[in-house]
Amino acid sequence: MSNSLNLFEIAKKSRMVTLIFWFLIASFFADTNGFGSRVIIMDVGQGDAILIQDSGYNFLIDCGYDDAALYKIHSYTQFGNNKIDILIISHPHYDHIGGCLDIIDRFDIGEVWINDVDYELIEWEVLRSLESVRLVEKGDVVSTDNLLFEVLFPFENGEMVGNNVNNASIVLLLESEHNRVLFTGDAEAPVETLLLNEFNLRMEKDDSSFKIDLLKAGHHCSKSSSSQSFLQIINPDIAVCSAGLDNKFNHPSPEVIDRFELLGIDYHITFLDGDYIFDL
Repeated sequence: MSNSLNLFEIAKKSRMVTLIFWFLIASFFADTNGFGSRVIIMDVGQGDAILIQDSGYNFLIDCGYDDAALYKIHSYTQFGNNKIDILIISHPHYDHIGGCLDIIDRFDIGEVWINDVDYELIEWEVLRSLESVRLVEKGDVVSTDNLLFEVLFPFENGEMVGNNVNNASIVLLLESEHNRVLFTGDAEAPVETLLLNEFNLRMEKDDSSFKIDLLKAGHHCSKSSSSQSFLQIINPDIAVCSAGLDNKFNHPSPEVIDRFELLGIDYHITFLDGDYIFDL
């Protein structure tokens, strides 16, 4: 009997050691330190949800329309790391904020960045009422040791071009030592035109191009965004269309894909390629 108990205890301890070993392995590979700085444009169907990670920091742009983003984020974050340092809401359409209430319920949110425009949606009213809300506009920045985030639009908080809430989207520039990434929400050609004026001023001042390495293309690659003049100036190496399979809007637009191909821009579509991961 004693020998049987000893063997049982040995087997029990062996299983425990094995579990601890695999837990540590999983934690290492889920640790953002193991991957360095990266952008993850998550495949969440017909919506947007983008996770940006750097040395333990987590930044989230939009939440998709359901709980898909919640589970994706868990798969990319270290076990026990339930902090999202900044949640950036590009604009209040449901396919960008429908999953936010689940996320703010499960994660510790540092700040919530919004462009405070009027829009009737319960999720938007909840987000606007949070104590951690920050109303952002052109020139607002935040940085880590490796990354710099800069708001390019709205020029003033509460700004919307025309009556289309897509054109209230926060446009964000992310810079690392080697790369520039542009996040445009659902901003359409009228906002792109305003941004081109800003980019031209910067190029004149710095006597350099405004080259973008990765573009999260506007409005799910609708024909109303990613105008040819805009693409020619920012000249992205890669563009990503966040869109759902068989969506009713027929995103991405064939016209936009044609523009990418004409300009030699490598493009990825989330419903075909899944999550797109870009190392910064």
